Amino acid sequence: MAPPSLTARKIPDNPFRCDRLIQFRGKTLPCDSALRRDGESLRAIFEKAKATSSIEELDAYQTGRSQVRYSAYVGTAGLLIAATGGVLANIFIDSSRPTARQDTAKVLRFSGIGLTVGSVIFGLSALRSNESHLQNAIIQYNASQPDKPISILFKSDF
Repeated sequence: MAPPSLTARKIPDNPFRCDRLIQFRGKTLPCDSALRRDGESLRAIFEKAKATSSIEELDAYQTGRSQVRYSAYVGTAGLLIAATGGVLANIFIDSSRPTARQDTAKVLRFSGIGLTVGSVIFGLSALRSNESHLQNAIIQYNASQPDKPISILFKSDF
């Protein structure tokens, strides 16, 4: 008896995947490229209709998403400062001043935690407000092409 075939196994999908889909001319199409949530699939529709204001809004949306990366860098730096605050205080503060060491370590830890929390809050609010650019792009396209409207559909699987 032969062992079961390995090719017969189905690779499970990502159970927490959330696809953004668009409805265009009766078809359901993906809104984003295969790499990230960037709305890039809308560009071909906007360019075909010569909707320049929609393309500008899409560009602003994509630029805003890429700029949020910097808040992730700041948050990582904050975590590193918080984690190494005691070590840094021991390296740079003389051992004859233990209270200064402790105070410096506390300041570094709280500063690092503050940087991290602030960057997370900034990143989340920037992502949320950036979604308005994508909505504006679709609204402007729909205003210029009322006979071929685009509507966003959300599909979430668990």
